[in-house]
Amino acid sequence: MTISQKAKASAKTLPAQAAKPSRKSKAVALKAPPAPKAPPVKSANNATDQVAKAKAALNKIHKSTTAEVKTAAPVKTKSRKISVSAAANEAVTALAAKWLSLFKKADQIETKPYNMKSVFAEKTAVQHKILGWGYILTNRNDRLEVLFKDGIKHLISNYKP
Repeated sequence: MTISQKAKASAKTLPAQAAKPSRKSKAVALKAPPAPKAPPVKSANNATDQVAKAKAALNKIHKSTTAEVKTAAPVKTKSRKISVSAAANEAVTALAAKWLSLFKKADQIETKPYNMKSVFAEKTAVQHKILGWGYILTNRNDRLEVLFKDGIKHLISNYKP
């Protein structure tokens, strides 16, 4: 076979191969979405009429809301019960007053340094590292209720690791 014969033979086979669809990739034909339709053209007079109507409607709404605001009766608010918070404040001030009176008498009361392994009796004074001077109000099951300047705190005594 000569070169020209080979070229002719390959030219005959190429279009035949191109015409066959390949098995590996399938071409999917996509349709373009339809073009959006343009809105109908309105005359200038029609557009200005619509704008004027919209402005008139807005003015009516604005006037009616301002009239309602001016004529509305003042709203009465219910008074909240302050008795609960007042009672809590009175309790805090009572505890602070009690602590202050006990602290003034601290010279007469023997003060022990607080240690959770120690045993403490009721109505004695303790000196805590962080909380400061305190007075033991109750001792129930080695749980101390101590009155400090910041309020009542619960501490542990007679701790056995």
